[in-house]
Order: sequence, then C-alpha cells, then structure tokens
Amino acid sequence: MTSNCWRVPSQYGVLLLFMFFQTGEAATSDVFDLEADFRSYFFQRDFKGGTQDQESLAFGGILRASIHPYSSLMTVVSLYTSQGAGLNDKTKDVYNLLAKDDNGRHKNYTALGEAYIDTGTESLRLRLGRQEMTTPWINRHDVRMTPQSFDAVVLAWKLTESDDLYFCHVTRMKYKTDTSAKAMSESAGFGDDEPVSCLGLEGQGRVDYKFWAYRAYKMWDDLYLRLDYQPDSAFWYMNCRFLKRLSSDDSLAGDQDTWHAGISFGLTLGRLDLYAAHSRNGNRDILRKWGHDTTISNQVEVADRARELAWLLGMKYRPQSVPGLEFALSGCIMNTPDSGSHQSPDRSEYNIDLQYRLVPWNERTSLRARHAWIRETGAGAENRNDLRLYLRYTMELI
Repeated sequence: MTSNCWRVPSQYGVLLLFMFFQTGEAATSDVFDLEADFRSYFFQRDFKGGTQDQESLAFGGILRASIHPYSSLMTVVSLYTSQGAGLNDKTKDVYNLLAKDDNGRHKNYTALGEAYIDTGTESLRLRLGRQEMTTPWINRHDVRMTPQSFDAVVLAWKLTESDDLYFCHVTRMKYKTDTSAKAMSESAGFGDDEPVSCLGLEGQGRVDYKFWAYRAYKMWDDLYLRLDYQPDSAFWYMNCRFLKRLSSDDSLAGDQDTWHAGISFGLTLGRLDLYAAHSRNGNRDILRKWGHDTTISNQVEVADRARELAWLLGMKYRPQSVPGLEFALSGCIMNTPDSGSHQSPDRSEYNIDLQYRLVPWNERTSLRARHAWIRETGAGAENRNDLRLYLRYTMELI
C-alpha cells in the first residue's frame, strides 16, 4: 500500500523537459564527454571476538558519458562496476566492496548508476532521473567501490549570487552494491513503497549555512541546520550541526523521535591542521540509511547511537618536501549509558590516514592507506582492526 503523496510519472517528466528546453540555442563546442574513474580497493577487518573476519579485493569504478548539445540541456548516463577477479578468500565474509551471492560469498556486480536529464536556465535548473545526490541526509556517500544513487526530481533556484533554494522528490535508492533500486522506505528497512521529499536553502557569506527540511512519508520528518564560519584571512574555523527528527503519526518506522547536535573547531597553521569535535544524540539511534552529515564520522564508526557522547581530536599535515602527500591522525571516544534501554559498549577509535596524489607528474592518480583500531568496553564489546588500501585513476576518454 502506498501513500497519496506526490509522484511524477515518466510521461510528465517528458513534458517538464519541453517546458525547460530552449530550442533556439546554439550547440556547445564539446557535445560529448566520456570520463572514467578507475578504482582498485582492498578492505580488511579483523575481529578479536567471535565475529567472522571480513575481507574484499575489488577492481572497477565508474564510466560516465554526458551529452550536452545545448547549454540548457545535458543528458548523463553512468555505469558502476565492481569485480573481484576470483581473487577473494572464500573463508572471509564480504566487506561490502562486492555484492553477496545466495551463499554469502563475494559476487561481482555491474549496474546502471545514473541516467538523468539536466535542463533549464542559469537561475532555474531541473534534474530528472537516476542521479547522485548531495543533500546532507540523502547523498551519494561514496566510501566504497561505487556510490549510491537515487531516482529523483530535483529543482534548483539561484535566488541571489550566493543563495540557492532546492526542492527534491526522491522515490527510490540504488544502494552501493545493488544492481536495482528500491523504494526509499524499503531501503531504510521498513518495507512498503514510500518516497521522501525535501526542501533546502543554502548560502555563502560571513556564515555559510545549510537548512533542510525532509518529509520521509510514513516514517519521520527531519529539520537540519549546519553553519560554517571562518573569518576572512583567519587561521581558524568552526561549524555546528543540529538535527531534529520527529516520527510521523502513521509511522512505518515506529518511534524515531531523536536529535543530534555537534560542533567542530579547527586551526590552520601553515601546512598543519588541528581540529576537534564534540557531539551528542537524543534517545534514539539516528538511522542514516540514505547518507548522512553527522558531526563525527570516523573510518569505521559513526557517532549515531542513542544518548551517545563523542569527542574527537585530530591533525592533518602536508609536508612541503613531498607535494601531494597528506598525513592525518585522529582519536575519538564515544560513550553511551552503561545500563538501561540505551546501554551499548563504550568505544574508542584511533585512525591513521596516508594519502598521496602524484603531483606534479599525474594529479589524476591517487594512493591511500588507512588503518583504524577500535576498542570497546562493556556488554557486547568486541575489539577490531580495520585496514583499507585505495588506488584511483581518473581520466577523460573523450
């Protein structure tokens, strides 16, 4: 059973296209582009308790074609793929770089990632079809071999030189390793066939801001505010985030009333960045199935549990002697109640991150190595280590 909320049939999408399309425009100089984002990743997670270790090696990435015969019209199609090449250990659980077959083993996948039309004027744009999205709580979340994409209608208005208004209606999501899209409510784990609509206002000035309101039909309503501040020519910056989530009256998801608040602060001292963050949550876990913009997101753990208090300290350094090299260290403590309905293990996570872009020889190639140590105490605790290796190469084929 579906709700009576607004839906856009495909034939209306064609009508909208003609409303925005300007037939009198001259063709652009570059009508067709073909780009490739080649990726080879190796992820490994070793558990110190009874959980099966995870390990995946994959090759693939994104092949994206765009056709733009007019400045007011562009069509984009992209393919996502991830291939194990028969090199994965069958005794290890899948670490989400590949799909899983019926036996829980590594499975290659190739899927339609994007297929959308972007049309309109400089001040008003329409994007219709399957697309990657960048809103705070519905986004591509590109942390595996391929990102996630969404079947959506997106309208963007440029109100002023620095302020933009967005309206999005999202019906389905293709998860990272899936080959087909599911309804937004089903992707969140609640079944049925419910979409999400959202309205956003973003701007830049003395304080950059993002304000978004989400209606997840029959699930919950979200209000989200993010503020970023960096004084002109200053060496420090800060941002704060606040999320308020309210359950719907006819909620498929049950009681989801909760909130998230956090603040980050950083110093830039030449080639050295120092940063700190603190966040806390309300009385429910913060579901983030469609992507998120939480204050603290480590290599492995995100501070999203009920009544969780989290503190993070980190540094990032870019040595002058090795252009393109970036080195980062961080440590995070995440605590929850030791008793009651919100009890869960206290955690600490320590990350080391080494990234190198081949400057000046080939800036399109990057290497990255990351390692995380997660330590837990309390009921259900289990320590684990996490290793991730990345190789990426992007190029314009046409």
